[in-house]
Amino acid sequence: MCSGNLSSAIRRNREQLPPLVHNLPNDFTGQFLPFLRRLKSLELTGGDPFLIDIYYDLLKAAEATHPKLDILITTNANTYNDKVQALLKKNQRLSFNVSIDSLDETTYAQIRCNGSLSKALRNISLFSEYTKSHNTSLGFLVCPLRQNWKELPSFVTFANKYNASLSYHVVFKPAQFALWSLPAKQLEEIAAYLASFEFEENNFYQKINVRSYNSLVALVKSWHQKALLREAHKNETVKYIENEIKKSKALLRDMFNDAEFFKTLETLINQVPVNEYPEMVYMALAQKTQQELLFGYKHFSEEELLKKFILYHQEIYASYFYHLNLSDNDKYSENIL
Repeated sequence: MCSGNLSSAIRRNREQLPPLVHNLPNDFTGQFLPFLRRLKSLELTGGDPFLIDIYYDLLKAAEATHPKLDILITTNANTYNDKVQALLKKNQRLSFNVSIDSLDETTYAQIRCNGSLSKALRNISLFSEYTKSHNTSLGFLVCPLRQNWKELPSFVTFANKYNASLSYHVVFKPAQFALWSLPAKQLEEIAAYLASFEFEENNFYQKINVRSYNSLVALVKSWHQKALLREAHKNETVKYIENEIKKSKALLRDMFNDAEFFKTLETLINQVPVNEYPEMVYMALAQKTQQELLFGYKHFSEEELLKKFILYHQEIYASYFYHLNLSDNDKYSENIL
């Protein structure tokens, strides 16, 4: 799923972190022009590219200097303003990948806070008209989640309706929303449910979308096998977690030697609303400096600290399973551990 490193809205509203510092020079578009002229394709991502002003400068420069450049825009289709309207009237080669994780209004709003499915569908229709008239492409990107797994087959039919491609983007974290971290029994049920669907394969898009769907089914089946391993190792893994928590607590006590501070910390961690091992938060805190911890203790409210602790727990919980190689997350291991 998207994080605050990619989305300013998520960083501000969900993670409650200050904005990232942007170091692009004022004449970035001018500096980029020599490269732009030699590109074969350009992909714009975000957050949502339609909310990033400098992208409009790049698109304008591309129109003037490289009008036949293939440009792919990945968007959640919730933004349609005067700039987007003007863009769709131009004769550029724009293709669109649309992130959409539910076709149910209620579920969509739960997954994409402040998002509107009706608005997304309206804009998808406009993008579809554009791509048909300009002989470019439309694609859909779906994140399989605990909230939407029963809908996953319906996206094949949805994409086929638009003659669009379909890709399922695997979610590894937050672990409590991902499928891979579910118990083996539930993953077995999900895999059987997904495998029970069949789809037409009469044209190019139908064939590649079925291939994408079948890859998802195979992945869920592999997660089921890894969940069986995870549960078989339960006693061993519990001992490992408890030992790491014990060492982290000792480190924090030595770092501060302040009974009142540690008691406050303990009370907050016990309130972290997670299903397993809330004390994993100690493992995350033990990786921080004394200065960082004191700053957070003095400047953040209890509610803000709890939100941060939830994020810390997600990171440690996920990295623990990466370390054991019991989930399909190998390509992310170096970034997490």
